[in-house]
Amino acid sequence: DKAADPPGRMFEDAHGRSIFDVAVRQDGSVVSVGMNDDTAGNWRDNGMPSLKVWDVAEGRCRRSITVLGVPICLAVLPDGRVLMGCSNPNPHMIVCDVTANTAHHLQGVLLQQKHTGGVNAVASLPNERVVSASDDRTLKVWNLASAIRLDLSNGRFALKAQCLHTLQGHRSSVLCVAALPRDRIVSGSRDKTLRVWDVTEGLCLQTMRAHTGWVNCVGLLPDGRVVSGSRDKTAK
Repeated sequence: DKAADPPGRMFEDAHGRSIFDVAVRQDGSVVSVGMNDDTAGNWRDNGMPSLKVWDVAEGRCRRSITVLGVPICLAVLPDGRVLMGCSNPNPHMIVCDVTANTAHHLQGVLLQQKHTGGVNAVASLPNERVVSASDDRTLKVWNLASAIRLDLSNGRFALKAQCLHTLQGHRSSVLCVAALPRDRIVSGSRDKTLRVWDVTEGLCLQTMRAHTGWVNCVGLLPDGRVVSGSRDKTAK
């Protein structure tokens, strides 16, 4: 009989309760976001959500950063920082410097620029911009290059950034987003469509109606085509 393939390395489950997303940093380390174990269901020291950095070679957690909110998605920025999108207790985003062990809440210059629903997906864009996708049916493009650092109370920090565009058109929650070449992005929604956007102009260029269920995930193929996964049990 053919020998079974060796099992993959399993990191110690230091999150305890649940891991929501993972990504690979430029140095080869893995970052994950999730909830620590808390059987009582309260956010105490051992029940807070956290961002963890993993050493792949040694299979151990290199560092853990406690965050406020429930981070359900993340993206690694070109400078190694990590952007997270949160759903509770109020929708917001966090920029973490895992080297300095600091977390900054990302705020709009104007209060009305923030998302009013949970942030389901985030992606990094060229020129120090990021995009977020939300339950409020919109995507927002943010400029981190000119973000201002604010010192808040109790040792908390914030980044006040300009929202360049609010992309509107989806008729339900936006569940996923991926960056495309030529300053474009593709998003997928519970409205069963994918949309291609020009993030420079803030315009929807194309709407694709290929699924009969929610579009849960999207990705970019090497030849420039887009692949999508749906609740209708198909990938296209």
